[in-house]
Amino acid sequence: MAYNENMRVYIIRHGESEANAKGVYQHRDVQLSETGIKQAHTVAQRFLHIPIDSIYSSSFERAKKTACIIGDTIHKPVELLPLLTEIKRPTVIEGKKQSEPEARIIMRLIKRMWHDPQWRHSDEETFFDLRTRAIKLLRHIEQFKNTEQVLLVSHGTFIRMLVCVMIYGESVSPGKFKKYLRFLQTTNTGITVCDYAPHHWRLLTWTSEAHLG
Repeated sequence: MAYNENMRVYIIRHGESEANAKGVYQHRDVQLSETGIKQAHTVAQRFLHIPIDSIYSSSFERAKKTACIIGDTIHKPVELLPLLTEIKRPTVIEGKKQSEPEARIIMRLIKRMWHDPQWRHSDEETFFDLRTRAIKLLRHIEQFKNTEQVLLVSHGTFIRMLVCVMIYGESVSPGKFKKYLRFLQTTNTGITVCDYAPHHWRLLTWTSEAHLG
């Protein structure tokens, strides 16, 4: 297959949320901040010059609002795709600052036990849950037309897992993913670009923020 016949996938992290700005563990209904709304409008202008066939978004409010701003700008509908949502943290720490002692203790414990598929603190999504969801999403995308140009709006941790699965497939380990979390940082409305040919993913651009100046 020729290079220009590959499916191209643009992956965007949502704009800054109110909780991002405050360093708070987020829940699904957190809204974009004023800065996040401006970021969404700015990145939407970028896609006036990039042909997009389909837009898919996480159902979380901060991602959905980002996607809808882009969709309204380029006159494309947005389809909500729950597979794109952010990793679910324990409900008990949602709304708490990351610096709060209770939240820090719980997150340290979760990170220490991430390698154990049988362990769970409470109602959070584990590493294994997140990996399974990323695998399902890629299998879903891989069924699209080869020439399609797709835009996904998602979240920082899930985007990094998605790229890890593109590279390693089902063999992504907790240890590998921890390294990727530290090494691959994401920017609000940063654009990641990937190409897909049958059975092969290629990363072209990682979280570009040139549109933000």
